[in-house]
Amino acid sequence: MTGLIWRIALRNVLAHRAKSIIVGIIFALGALVVVVGNAVVDAMDVGMASSIQQSLAGHLQVHSKDARDPLAIYGDEFAGMPDFGIMPDFAAVQATIAAVPGVTAVIPMGSQIAFSGGGNLLDRRLSALRAALREGDAAKAADLRAHIKRIVSLLAEDIQGDPALGDAAIRERIAAARIAASDAFWVDFDAKTDARLEFLEQLEFLENEVAPLMAQTGFLPVWFLGTDLDRFAQHFDRFKIVKGRAVPPNTRGFLFNDGVYEEQVKHRVAWAFDKLVKGAEVGQRIADDPTLQSYVDTMKSQAKALLFELTPAASAQVEAALRTALRRDAPLEALIDTFLAVDDATLSERKTLFYKEIAPHIELYQLRVGDTITLRSFTRSGYARAANLTIYGTFAFEGLENSTITSQHNLVDMISFRDLFGHATPESKAEIDAMRADAQVEDVKRADAEDALFGGGDALVEDDAGEASVRARQVIDIERSANTTFTPADVTQGMALHAAVLLDQGTPEQVASAKIAVQKALDDAGLKVNVLTWQEASGIVGQIVLMIRLVLLVVVSLLSIVALVIINNSMVMATMDRVKEIGTMRAIGAQKQFVNQLFVTETLVLALISGAIGSGLGAGLVWWMHSAGVPATNEFMTFLFAGPALRPELTWVHVGMGVFNVVLVGMISTAYPAKIAARITPVEAMQSRA
Repeated sequence: MTGLIWRIALRNVLAHRAKSIIVGIIFALGALVVVVGNAVVDAMDVGMASSIQQSLAGHLQVHSKDARDPLAIYGDEFAGMPDFGIMPDFAAVQATIAAVPGVTAVIPMGSQIAFSGGGNLLDRRLSALRAALREGDAAKAADLRAHIKRIVSLLAEDIQGDPALGDAAIRERIAAARIAASDAFWVDFDAKTDARLEFLEQLEFLENEVAPLMAQTGFLPVWFLGTDLDRFAQHFDRFKIVKGRAVPPNTRGFLFNDGVYEEQVKHRVAWAFDKLVKGAEVGQRIADDPTLQSYVDTMKSQAKALLFELTPAASAQVEAALRTALRRDAPLEALIDTFLAVDDATLSERKTLFYKEIAPHIELYQLRVGDTITLRSFTRSGYARAANLTIYGTFAFEGLENSTITSQHNLVDMISFRDLFGHATPESKAEIDAMRADAQVEDVKRADAEDALFGGGDALVEDDAGEASVRARQVIDIERSANTTFTPADVTQGMALHAAVLLDQGTPEQVASAKIAVQKALDDAGLKVNVLTWQEASGIVGQIVLMIRLVLLVVVSLLSIVALVIINNSMVMATMDRVKEIGTMRAIGAQKQFVNQLFVTETLVLALISGAIGSGLGAGLVWWMHSAGVPATNEFMTFLFAGPALRPELTWVHVGMGVFNVVLVGMISTAYPAKIAARITPVEAMQSRA
């Protein structure tokens, strides 16, 4: 009987071609959407997991249960540092987690915001001149002297008509700039330098009175992640050095994120050229795009800054090059203004000219690899902390170079992070208590406060204990600044805000089970530490794939509802057209169950054939997408795709889900028409014929 039903069903599908084609197209489209949609979303899920796990989060993240804010490693920390809590004894946490089967590494971490102030161009040139004079480098000193004189002269000319002359302090500095621009000032400077007399007076005059007139271009907010740099590079597979080199093992140091370095540290003209060229590469035009036009405006605003940065010798070279390229005989300032007025026709040529003729003569980066960066931060108690760190290089996460999400954190060693964070350890508390004891701090009554502060009428006396305290602090500061290395034990023995836990496999199943096992181990050890999966610890960023999958589910659901309605109507209409056929079958002995099974089987045959065709087309489309790659059109898509292109993988599960979904929709949509068909009697068929 079953074989007979299938043969009749196949014949009927072929006989009613119009209805079969309409319903079959709907089934095939549904299967195609399910196959392609699930393959793409699964690829995004894998890509997102790879981006987060291999760049910063690991498979699990742990932090204190006393945290006031939820851990979100990609949160907006510039809006205010969240409180992730403190794990005061990271060594105990690490030892406990490392004992859990499947755990390969536990890496301490902590986020903090600091600020770096490198001064302005004149500050940096004066500092370099001071060093050259002390080292006796006459050639370098002469070049720097000429450049500083040019800067001061341009500055004096630029402020001739300054409307802020009403401010006394500014009036004094303007007068100082005019003095420093005079030939007499530099004759005196040269005489003292040549005679090896004290030349610091002139330098201090320039630093204190003239340099403040220039804008402070070196102020830079720095969002950094303190970690064990050696183990971080070892266990996060996407980590790579872009410029310079890695921080030597067990050494204090700083690594710029290459995205931050290019975006915030690079000269604004070079930065704007890079942005414009990147836009042109994806088909954007300056004439039509307001964002690109804003980059051009940024370049134009840097004309005066470029003029200041060029030494006299460099100015002559640049002026000659621009006159030849622009075919214009004009002063250097006018040539630079014209050069920076870039449009679509001149972009490529002028970018090449900039990097060839101008970039070698200016500070292309405020801070260079090998320089010392001074980081200043504030502790939660409001105290300022500072650290001088060598910039060893820049880094990026391979495949995610264009993603802003992974281009937020810079890296410092864990020891320097603890210094900048300012967490009070037992050792630091003992140090403070010792200083207080040396200083002999006494309680003072309110009535005696003035005498205590200002000495009353007594003669000033130097306190030996106070002097000893000052000397002790100086020794501690010197030891700290000189101690640039540490041991691996120093990294472990201390605090951490949170930590990444890496597993040997990292499958979703292992991550889920490891979370439970690690949490149990920490609870059994009496440690107040919370365990999160990488998705939970990533905040809203980690939920993006879930939202995309939800959108796909809604789309498939809506498509299924539409298909149900259309197929149901088509089947009802087909049933009404086949009343005579059904009545004849009933007249020769066909039971209701037979008719019901026949209609359901017809739909099943059509769903299987159409679903297979649709799934096959979807599989072909997924294969093509994997081969060609779906390009990431923006920085967010780069992060979502875990690289510049998405390459979905096809599995039999995707094909099976495509066929299963259309079969399910077909069965549901056929239930009512099949019931109607089964109720048709021979009498109704004869009445219809009449």
